Amino acid sequence: MRVVCLQLNSQDDVDSNLETVACLLEEAAGQNVKLAVLPEMFAFMVVAQAQNDSLDGELIMADLSRERLDSIRQQLPALQHRRADLFLPDHQSCLSPQ
Repeated sequence: MRVVCLQLNSQDDVDSNLETVACLLEEAAGQNVKLAVLPEMFAFMVVAQAQNDSLDGELIMADLSRERLDSIRQQLPALQHRRADLFLPDHQSCLSPQ
C-alpha cells in the first residue's frame, strides 16, 4: 500500500487551506496513494494571542464545511473503511512514495 505524509503551511484562510489539501490529495491519488496522513489542525491556524485577548476570551474556530471535508475523505479509500487505518503503530516510520 502506498502511503504519503502531507505537510503544509496552514494560513488563516480556511478555504485556501482546504483547496491546497484537495490539490495535494488529487496529486497523491494520481500516484496510486491509498492513505494520506495530514497534519493535525491542517485546515486553519490558531488565533494569535493578541487576537485572543481582543476577543474577551471567546474561542473562535473556523467553520469547516462537512461537504468539503467529506469530498476530501472520499478520495482516500482507507478513510472510507476503517478509522484504524489512520494510525501507524508506535515507532513506525512514514516513507516517501518514491
